Amino acid sequence: MIPWQQTFDRSASLYLNTLARDQFWFRVATIFFARYAILFFLVAIMYLFWKKKVQAVFVTLMAVGLGFFTEYLISMFRSRPRPFLVHTDILKLDPVSGTISSFPSSHAVIVFAVATAILLYGHKKLGSVMLVLAVLVSIARIAAGVHYPSDVVVGAILGALMGYLSKLFVEMALGHSESPRGSL
Repeated sequence: MIPWQQTFDRSASLYLNTLARDQFWFRVATIFFARYAILFFLVAIMYLFWKKKVQAVFVTLMAVGLGFFTEYLISMFRSRPRPFLVHTDILKLDPVSGTISSFPSSHAVIVFAVATAILLYGHKKLGSVMLVLAVLVSIARIAAGVHYPSDVVVGAILGALMGYLSKLFVEMALGHSESPRGSL
């Protein structure tokens, strides 16, 4: 890891974690977004299903599946302990966090995969709202002490890429795209 990145990761994590510990409303928001806001993404998928946007649902679920698979492969080869395990001055504010490894952020992969797939599939308003929520979830995961900024940035990039690739694959399979670039 690059020394300046390590310094930035630790400093930013400590700053947000301290803010969440010391400011009541920021702590409440951190715990809510780190733990529960991912449910909004499930509700968004259910909304698309209810609206009979089957292709949008398929693309979104495909993006999540590809995201999980990619994140799993990366975490097998590049493990990184969570910030609260390494730094005694960073407290774990989300007691539900899973594995020991923080890289890349599974939450960021999932929320950005869903937001990107919905946005690219033509649901601009819902996709934009999901994108804002994805950013808030990612910041909350850092403030909760369970991820470094680089964990969520890589997770966000992976998730967005999986959302884009899923839409591209479905377009190509359905014959809606004449070139690999598509009409995105």
